[in-house]
Amino acid sequence: MVTTRRIHGKLKQAMGFLVSLVILVIILLLFLSDFLNPSKLLHPLIVATVILVSAAILFLVDRLGKKLAAIWRQFSRKKRLVVLLSFVGLAILLPLAISFARWENDQKLLTAASGQFLVESQGPLAKGQIDNSLIELEKQLTKLRRLYVKSPPTYRIVVKLYTDSSELQARTLNADWVSAFVSITPGQAPTIFLPTEEGGGFWTKTAATPNPAHETTHIVVSEVLKNRTMRLLPVSFHEGLAQYESLKDTTGLPYRIENYIYLILNKEKIISMEDIPDHHPIENSNDIRLFYSLSYEYVRFLAREHGELSVWQVVQSVSEGKTFDSAFQSVFGETYKNEYQTFLKAFFGYGLPP
Repeated sequence: MVTTRRIHGKLKQAMGFLVSLVILVIILLLFLSDFLNPSKLLHPLIVATVILVSAAILFLVDRLGKKLAAIWRQFSRKKRLVVLLSFVGLAILLPLAISFARWENDQKLLTAASGQFLVESQGPLAKGQIDNSLIELEKQLTKLRRLYVKSPPTYRIVVKLYTDSSELQARTLNADWVSAFVSITPGQAPTIFLPTEEGGGFWTKTAATPNPAHETTHIVVSEVLKNRTMRLLPVSFHEGLAQYESLKDTTGLPYRIENYIYLILNKEKIISMEDIPDHHPIENSNDIRLFYSLSYEYVRFLAREHGELSVWQVVQSVSEGKTFDSAFQSVFGETYKNEYQTFLKAFFGYGLPP
């Protein structure tokens, strides 16, 4: 017969593991929410806080574990089975319910997408691949237009879908670092060149890539500019904005982590270059990757420090006739280059008192 002490021991082990996992998740979330950036992660105060909170949680778990063990010991085998099955059922049904709600929303997006996009398949693509690509495009287009475009144009956006990035690069004669792009010509409907999303339906659909949302953001920026040339904005600004808007959702989590790590590993190189990313030498794919990562984090910094609308206010001011420099300074109170230096100092923590 299992004793109360043994049950208590098992519960303590399980609770200890769960608490450790929760602490790791909390640290990760704090890191991703910018509370713990590279310059703050190992600050003595943060480390001490984590240790104290962990000790307090473990103490509470130990006290709670004894009570749970005593209650569990009083249950019959039938009641124990019911409790276990209830937890298992909840663990299965809750994700299924969330997935079903998402699937229903996807069907609505797919219906709306038929009036917004004209798909031209550039290879043998399954229906699920085309559908999932359209869903991601429509999701981003609807969200951004609702927020920033007062009178959306009535054109249908052309989408040229390829089986993968390699085929897109080969057939459009682009460099090997180009994973997707958009062609915007004043007076014409934009064209998106895009590798298809993975197929799959309710049971098998995989997480979306940021490509559809990124290229759609470029189109909405163009619409806010009243279809004037994108050259009115620095490349780092509109590429950073496209990255920022495409990596917000939970599917962007791996990319956000990758950006953080990549910039940390290249800290010395970034600081030594000092100037805005637009003036960095671009000689290979690593330089391109650094450019996009820096542009993204810079725009993310602007949105975090001054509010999400601030970045789009700059685009709106440019559409009304201001130069980018004038529009940026009127919104942020500083030049684009000087604010970039502030971002580097905040992100890496250099040049600041300890």
